[in-house]
Amino acid sequence: CDNCEAILSGKPTGLSEDDRKAIQGLLKLVGALTGKFGRKRIAGIANGTDLDQRFLDIPERNVLRGWAENMVMDLLRALEGAGLVEAARGEYPTLNTTRKGDQVAFGHLDPADLGIQMPTRSKKKPRKR
Repeated sequence: CDNCEAILSGKPTGLSEDDRKAIQGLLKLVGALTGKFGRKRIAGIANGTDLDQRFLDIPERNVLRGWAENMVMDLLRALEGAGLVEAARGEYPTLNTTRKGDQVAFGHLDPADLGIQMPTRSKKKPRKR
């Protein structure tokens, strides 16, 4: 297929619609938390594993339901690398969106044009016994 050919030749294949939704949803969540929390807490809220009562009313909660925490963390790092999210300096680095991140979150910029490397979601292999 064309995607296979593009991968073999080293050309970017672009983002799927699910990738775009994941990026935009995670950026909206980071923005909604207004720079008060770090990567691990944001990852837990995004994939629904953080059950803190304070976050139950946030519409962006569970935006990455079913994603492993390390995958959400990898996506957060990719967004940070693309300049869409920034970490505050200090003992407990909190995350917030940049202006460009807000533009992507609300569809004013296309994330496919920013070279974001999506984390690879692998299927779990059964353990050998």
